[in-house]
Amino acid sequence: MEIDESLLPPMLQELVRACGLRATMELVRHYGGVRIYVPERLDSSHPIVRVMGQRGARALSHIYARETISVPLATSALRETRRRRIRAEYGRKSAAQLAREHGLTERSIWRIVADGDTVDPQESLF
Repeated sequence: MEIDESLLPPMLQELVRACGLRATMELVRHYGGVRIYVPERLDSSHPIVRVMGQRGARALSHIYARETISVPLATSALRETRRRRIRAEYGRKSAAQLAREHGLTERSIWRIVADGDTVDPQESLF
């Protein structure tokens, strides 16, 4: 998943730097929108380790050990990532295909594609 990290909330940007993008986004996928307690020591059977991997969980624990954190949803970043992907794929795939792949309607796909179009101001002169 390619995400523009600058669109992520500051806490997630910090986690990306420490844990990596993949581990951070797995944490968001599993725990986004809820609070979790981060223990100081995480063994391999801990749910956070199973979600993020040993390296990512260790980095998370280094930053937030013995704290309860609220994991952001990253909704805006994920929505914009999906929009960019749809715009990039629109020429190669139909609106119907993209709608099915992304769980949207064709009308939503057309709106996303239209919102991404840039119009040359000189075109209106002709």
